[in-house]
Amino acid sequence: MVARVHGGLLFALLSLSVQGTARIRLRQTPGLKVNVGNPGGGGGEVVSENLWGVVSAAQKTERSLPFSAHVMHLNDSTFDSEILQRKNTLMLTELYINWCPHCRQFTPKWSRLATLVGNVQGVWFAAIDCAESRTLCSSHRFKVNSVPTITAHIISESGDTSKVGENTGNVEYNGVREWVKTMLLASRINLQDQTLIERMMNDKGDPGLEVHIPPPNKPVHEHPLDLSYAVFESLLNGVFLGETSIAPCSENPTTCKDKRCALVSWMNTLSANLPGFDGLKGGLEYLKIHSHETISLEMWLGVLHNQTTIHKAPGGVVFPLGGAAKSKFDLCAGDMHGFPCGLWQVFHSLVSYATDQTAHFILQQIREYVERLFLCKSCQDHFASMASSLDDSPVTSRREGVLWLWKAHNNVTRRLAPIYKIPEEKVEFPSAEECPTCRDTLSGAWLDSELVAHLDAKYRYLGNS
Repeated sequence: MVARVHGGLLFALLSLSVQGTARIRLRQTPGLKVNVGNPGGGGGEVVSENLWGVVSAAQKTERSLPFSAHVMHLNDSTFDSEILQRKNTLMLTELYINWCPHCRQFTPKWSRLATLVGNVQGVWFAAIDCAESRTLCSSHRFKVNSVPTITAHIISESGDTSKVGENTGNVEYNGVREWVKTMLLASRINLQDQTLIERMMNDKGDPGLEVHIPPPNKPVHEHPLDLSYAVFESLLNGVFLGETSIAPCSENPTTCKDKRCALVSWMNTLSANLPGFDGLKGGLEYLKIHSHETISLEMWLGVLHNQTTIHKAPGGVVFPLGGAAKSKFDLCAGDMHGFPCGLWQVFHSLVSYATDQTAHFILQQIREYVERLFLCKSCQDHFASMASSLDDSPVTSRREGVLWLWKAHNNVTRRLAPIYKIPEEKVEFPSAEECPTCRDTLSGAWLDSELVAHLDAKYRYLGNS
């Protein structure tokens, strides 16, 4: 636990298959015309639909996490008007992303704390889904760099907000309760309910609430739409959350640790090693030409929407980055599947298409992406712990790389199994039903050769014709 003083207050930062012309509807910035070529040589057409990130209220409600009645869900359009109604108030806000498992695990705990405080005048619990309110989460008020994050703000008489505390990545109930108590005691808000602190002190331990979520899908093989959208999201999520623009690299792009340099490194890895994603070279060229300029989110969205991803699947299918507007994911569609499911497909595909010479490098690039551009702090920490083995025991073949990532994926599933309520027999993939030959029929031990063959069939179909 690291204690620091912020705005005069002491707070704890706890670590915690279509041939011919393809017509696809695509979300993009207004006025941006995108023409996608047919892999057979003819002209394809992409029709613009909506601004990126603009979804209906019903869609937002459906995708956002459920909180108790004592937590108000805010977004880009409601935030300013709501805070003007709550002057001289301590605002406690959870900032999350709807696909983040640790955010989902924390949701009932934040609701519990809000209910414990109740309708005390001068205290307000809120929540913001940063997947739907990117502008707000990137504003000066929050500047979110990982999730879940909780913040404390004082809303003044004039309606201005001043951040007085922040707690990043922690989902342990007792620690967060103590942080909230500290914020209440340190704030200059005149609490009307003098028994509130006593109630919080008498609240002993985690409520033990868990979110019942179906386990992620286990697709028979990857799907071009899922890969396309996962790549699209990977070039946005960790780059612009908490930022409205990205500055030029401060040093040599091959050695620097800036977000922009991490973005260039990840795009190089994708375009060079994943069939069908060489269209990203246009984006890389843009970054090179504008290497000394600051790039805004709107500018970068325009660049991405002009990138074409052509998957050489049977029949030839064109998928622009970002996929189809009406369905972001196919096999990875679902309330808690989405981006993490798609991203694992990207990771497995990269390693499956590797060579003996590039397998270790690609695993290190995946490691770097998670460390520098993935938003979940707990996920970063756990992946870093697993990937440290690569320093002592580098993989020396594509086969080893495929097996290393498979083991890592299963380790992550095992860690998240209590949240998803995944039974023990379904924790490790592939299941016996999905791959009857992957295990020894007598001992149940994994058979590496059969397993690699199964994973190749699942993740290497992109270049097939």
